[in-house]
Amino acid sequence: MPYINPKLVPPVISPRILCKREGFVQKVKEEEGEGCNVYGFLEVNKVAGNFHFSPGKGFYQSNIHVNDLLAISKDGYNISHRINKLAFGDHFPGVVNPLDGAQWFQDAPDGMYQYFIKVVPTIYTDIRGHTIQSNQFSVTEHFRSAEPGRPHSLPGVYFFYDLSPIKVTSKEEHSSFLHFMTNICAIVGGDYNSLALSLSHCYVLIIPLMTWIQLILTMNNFTFCSGIFTVSGIIDSFVYHGHRAIKKKMELGKFS
Repeated sequence: MPYINPKLVPPVISPRILCKREGFVQKVKEEEGEGCNVYGFLEVNKVAGNFHFSPGKGFYQSNIHVNDLLAISKDGYNISHRINKLAFGDHFPGVVNPLDGAQWFQDAPDGMYQYFIKVVPTIYTDIRGHTIQSNQFSVTEHFRSAEPGRPHSLPGVYFFYDLSPIKVTSKEEHSSFLHFMTNICAIVGGDYNSLALSLSHCYVLIIPLMTWIQLILTMNNFTFCSGIFTVSGIIDSFVYHGHRAIKKKMELGKFS
């Protein structure tokens, strides 16, 4: 109904959405047992620090970060998690992020899962001279259970990172012709040494064998009985000379 006084202007209707919380309880029940998919990036200073995912409301007290867990029961959450991808910097060829695909399932009733990360600055230069400044990292893992007497064991997943004082430089280069020829000579030299070693082993066996064959060819005029003793002597000579040659090479270090 308009005002009687024409100078009065009707108030502006607020654009607030009515019944905004309608169905909220039902939606919470439907999401029971589900997890959260968190993605994004953080821009931080080049100093040691941490980032974490934990239940409750965070605030600072006496310059200490704490979480308000009064409204959350210890059985009402689970810190099981899977890390699809975690990197400290831009991607470059050959980089390996050890936490990609890592997962952990909570067995203990309560506790804090910690990742201790060592970040190593890396400079990668490709074959065309393009440079990428990024980081690599190594990691160790530890689960800290919330035992009595540990007031600072806040539940959640914590990532503690620290920068390494060293820097890694990775560079792509074309191999020179001299480097190629060096590799070829190394391959040929290795094959030659292997062939020489094989021939030396064969020589130890061939010389007594040839001596034995020559003696057999001269046995045409021997009698049967004397031939038996002669063959036995030849075999004994073959074994003796072969053993002696092998022993000599072992003393010289040429037999393996």
